[in-house]
Amino acid sequence: MANIYKPVVIKIDKNTGEKIKSKTKKWYGRYRDENRVERRVPLSENKTVALQMLADIVKRIEQIKSGLVYSAEFEMKKPISEHLADYEKHLKSKNNTPRHIHDSISKIQRCIESCHWKNPAQISASDVESFLVDLRNEYGCSVETSNHYLRAIKAFCRWMYLNKRIIEHPLLSLTNLNSRVDRRHDRRAL
Repeated sequence: MANIYKPVVIKIDKNTGEKIKSKTKKWYGRYRDENRVERRVPLSENKTVALQMLADIVKRIEQIKSGLVYSAEFEMKKPISEHLADYEKHLKSKNNTPRHIHDSISKIQRCIESCHWKNPAQISASDVESFLVDLRNEYGCSVETSNHYLRAIKAFCRWMYLNKRIIEHPLLSLTNLNSRVDRRHDRRAL
């Protein structure tokens, strides 16, 4: 059963130091999602608008439960920047080094900006291929650098696929190039 409410917040008066209970201006919604997990979301300051927003959420959940739509279809409409921010949090939660997180996010961001993607539904293998070709031809990057970009964007898409943010993995067909063809810095044994 979904309902709306105004949560009680406790504020401390700066002058007297007393705790004051008050309700928020914004209405919140409480509902159970398609996995029976209780969710609470901020809605609106207007009660009728908040009720309508909650009704839309419940309608979407019923569509997902009945199999009419996939939850990924709603996620694919969100801006890709939101997904990228969540992916960055995911990398941090896995205890990756700050350098790895920064490098991965900046490579993905550069690809997103170059391909002009606004949401995950726009991601395509042909866009990524042309981005990587431009990276090698126009900017003089090596094949190994191109492979690093490809690994970063494929990892991002795989994470979105596994977390049901996209319906299918759009970059599954792309593979790394042979970096031995274009060696810029040959390493030798000590």
